[in-house]
Amino acid sequence: MKELDTLASELANRQDESDTSRKRLVEQSRDFKKNTPETCCRGSLEKFPVRDRQPLQEEQGAEASFLTIYKKLIDVPDPTSSLEYGMNQQKRAQKAQDLEIENQKLRETLDEYNKEFAEVKNQEVTIKNLREKLKELEDKLESAAQTKADEKERDLQREFVEKERVLQEKQLSAATKLGETEQKNQMLQKALESAQSELFDYKAKNEERSAAKSDEVELLVTDLERANQRNTAIEKELEGLRSQLQSASQSLQQAEQMQKAPNLEQAIDILSRSSLELELSAKEKEISQLVEEVQKLQTSNNKLRESVMEKTQRLEEQLQAKTTAFQKLEEKIQSQSDYEDLKRELGILKSLEFTNGADDGSEEGETEGPGKSLEMLLLEKNRTLQTENTTLKVTKSDLNGSDNGIRQAQAFASMIGQEVAAAYSQRQNASSSSDDQKSQIIQPIIVIPPGHSNISPSPLFTFGNGVGGHGYGAPFNSPFSGSNNSMYVNRQLLESYHWIDTSRVAKQIKDLLTQLNIGQRLFGELVLGMSQGSVSDILARPKPWDRLTAKGREPYIKMVQFLADPRNVEQLKILNAQRKGVDVDALAQSTVSPTQGNKSNSDAAINDILAKARQELDSQQNKLSPGCKSLEGNKRKRKKPQANRIIPSLWKTADHYAKSLSSSPTGLTKREPLAALTTEEYAENSELNTFDIIRRTKEVLEQHNIPQEPFGTYVVGMSQGSVSDLLSKTKAWENLTLKGKEPFVRMNIWLNDRWGSIN
Repeated sequence: MKELDTLASELANRQDESDTSRKRLVEQSRDFKKNTPETCCRGSLEKFPVRDRQPLQEEQGAEASFLTIYKKLIDVPDPTSSLEYGMNQQKRAQKAQDLEIENQKLRETLDEYNKEFAEVKNQEVTIKNLREKLKELEDKLESAAQTKADEKERDLQREFVEKERVLQEKQLSAATKLGETEQKNQMLQKALESAQSELFDYKAKNEERSAAKSDEVELLVTDLERANQRNTAIEKELEGLRSQLQSASQSLQQAEQMQKAPNLEQAIDILSRSSLELELSAKEKEISQLVEEVQKLQTSNNKLRESVMEKTQRLEEQLQAKTTAFQKLEEKIQSQSDYEDLKRELGILKSLEFTNGADDGSEEGETEGPGKSLEMLLLEKNRTLQTENTTLKVTKSDLNGSDNGIRQAQAFASMIGQEVAAAYSQRQNASSSSDDQKSQIIQPIIVIPPGHSNISPSPLFTFGNGVGGHGYGAPFNSPFSGSNNSMYVNRQLLESYHWIDTSRVAKQIKDLLTQLNIGQRLFGELVLGMSQGSVSDILARPKPWDRLTAKGREPYIKMVQFLADPRNVEQLKILNAQRKGVDVDALAQSTVSPTQGNKSNSDAAINDILAKARQELDSQQNKLSPGCKSLEGNKRKRKKPQANRIIPSLWKTADHYAKSLSSSPTGLTKREPLAALTTEEYAENSELNTFDIIRRTKEVLEQHNIPQEPFGTYVVGMSQGSVSDLLSKTKAWENLTLKGKEPFVRMNIWLNDRWGSIN
């Protein structure tokens, strides 16, 4: 607006100037007209206003129009508000255009969403599938995490078991090395003592021989001196004879000179001369004999000196060899200077491991000598265990007549039943007929007489509300279920099972479940503490025992213990029937009736059980050795003062037998200490071919697919590493010690008995 004002002022000024310039032009034109002639400038003057008028008119018109517009604009009110309003309207119009474009896009997207929504509405099945897939993915993630955690736990357990096994092997190897070092030290000491005694004896004999030789040399020297003296005496006699000979020759010469003498004198001279010649010849013979004797004595003296020198040199060499061996023994003893420490540690181990709890054992230990070898202590410990077992069998008769209640009789009967079953199964070689007879012996002993409930709880199952009160609705507690932690498969139980035929156990369980129409879910929940899928996987794809971890072996041990007691199967049948709505009272009555009688007949049942057990024990005791019988007689004499300490150990043994069955349906054998070899067995196997025994043993193990671990445990009494070392590094029979010969004797007996302890 200011620009318009300035422009209007400029135009006004310019109009004023144009008016003044026009007036000046008019005046000048008038003056020009006056001063110039009219003819010469008429045309130019006429043309000039016309030519000048047109732009002036145009300029005036433009200025006039501008001024009119300017006047109108001056009259118009301030346009800023209207301009702002117009600009706002313009912006709103722009926004409306943008909103319209966006609305168009939203409509397009809405159409697309409507189409998709229409498609999604018609695809509820796909949504369900997607949800199921999502669930499966979540389950897979959880299962993967769980499997990883389980694998980590298994690895840790495997590492722990491996470290513990290595530690036990190290301890065993340390104990064996300690025993071997003790034996070596004893052998070295004995060898040293024998070497010293031999050396002293040899020195004494050498001194005696040297003294005898010196006496002989002295005698020879004295004989030689005597011979020399005789020689000198003979030489003197020879000189005398020579002088006599000279005198005789002189006399002969005189006789020759006296030939002219008479005949009588001549005869006397001849006679004297002949006698002298005879004496001379005799003396010469004697001299020659003496010279020969002297030469012989000199040669024998020289030979004797040479032999004495050779013998002394030989004795010196032997003495030097003995001294070097003596020095080596001393160095070896010095290198094993920690023998006293090892001996003290071994004494501590002996005192810890082989102390006798009974008073009579301690008295016998005091009367015997303190220095006993480790093998003797092990033999004594094995003997004491056997005598304790015999004592437990003897005290059976005392406990038979006592009225301590049904529970004590029940525990004692179960213990005796286990012993009878174990002995019976060992005698019958696991044949089918022995299985029937064994079941006939075990069943009446294991079944508890009725005293407190209609159905006695088994060691594997316990009902929540009691079966006698018809409380079948409550689930029972399995010792191996995940919810019950009162009993569990501990490490000691795992170690007691060295090998199980997993495929055979799985097949027996499947056949049993199929026969009884029991579901895998119920069996997994109540017996194994596992889900149905895990049970199905275990029964369908059983892995070999060697490839299972400690956690993977637990279900098979639970199944073995489940199959070991028929009461477990009966109670599982009852629970299965209760869940299916069958009359469990009739089923329980039918289950209990074959093995239980009336309440009034409980004492008779116990007496019957004990009588059967006593008969079986008597039949076994008749086969005992006289030494065991005498030991049993001594124990019977002392059984009254020992009653207080025998009864607790008896209940401990009964509890142990009740918890672990000595026989199982899989032919399984628990770990038991091997019996010591007798002197008769050593005598029968005095000379063996170790290489042939190792070859035959390898063939049998490979042919029957027997692992080294159970073979070492139940045949030779060694660990798997020791068995592998024994089979790979075989020594000759002559190079083995008494302890090293024992495994070969056991293997030979096992091979000759057709592998009875494994098959």
